[in-house]
Formats: sequence, C-alpha cells, structure tokens
Amino acid sequence: MLKERIQWVDIAKGFFILFIVIGHVFSDGVLRRYVFSFHVPAFFFMSGYCFNACKNKKDFVIGKIRTIVVPYITFSLISILLFVLVASILPKLNEIMQCGIFTNIKCMLYGSSKPAIMKYNQPLWFLPCLFCVSIVAYTIETIGGGVPL
Repeated sequence: MLKERIQWVDIAKGFFILFIVIGHVFSDGVLRRYVFSFHVPAFFFMSGYCFNACKNKKDFVIGKIRTIVVPYITFSLISILLFVLVASILPKLNEIMQCGIFTNIKCMLYGSSKPAIMKYNQPLWFLPCLFCVSIVAYTIETIGGGVPL
C-alpha cells in the first residue's frame, strides 16, 4: 500500500538539504556558523518525522536503498567523474587534492567526510549516515515494539 507523501515535509527536507550545501560552500563567517548550528540535525529530524516501522524488514531496507543509497552512489560517481575530468585538464589538482579515481571510489564506499576523505563532494556524507540511522531506528522500533506517544 503506497502512502501519499506529506508535501510540507518534503519541502522542508529540500530546504534543509539546501542549507547543508550552503553550509559547505562558505569556508567561514556568520552565515556558515548559523547554518551549521541546525542544518543536519533539522534534516534528520524531518527525515524521522514520518518514520514508519510498519513495513517488513525486506521492504524497509529495499526502500531505503532505493531512496538513499542509490542517490548517494549516483551523485558520488558524478562528482568523482567531474573531479577526474577537471584533473585531466588541471593536473595540479591531482597533486593538491589527491583525487585519483580509485581513491575516491574507495572513499565513496567508506562514506565519511573527514578532512582527508571524500574530497570530491564532502556534503554527501550525510546520506550513508542517514541510511545507517534509519536501519538502527527500524531495528530499535521493531525489537522494542515501538514507544507509544
């Protein structure tokens, strides 16, 4: 049974994703500090607002793979290919950023935005994190039988 999406939640999540991108565009300043004070927690809150553990485990995991993992891999690969193309034009970029294709694919599979990792597109770190949090929340909800509000 396909449930109708809640439009205002999707719009809010879109705005928070935009704030995540804005927060990573600026290297310093008041706007960056302000955006960093709420952007990821607010996105995670909105993602959990409509959390539903009623699905069976297989459907839940497949749904999260389709809506989180596939976009993560897609945008990561596009970013890596763009880095490789730019590095072929500007060879110094490879030396500065150490952005070889195999290193970046390994980092994509690791999914962390630590300073030395994921240089091709650091804001994407939150997608594998969101996937893991969703799986953990589902497991807690189904094992614990849910917490009544």
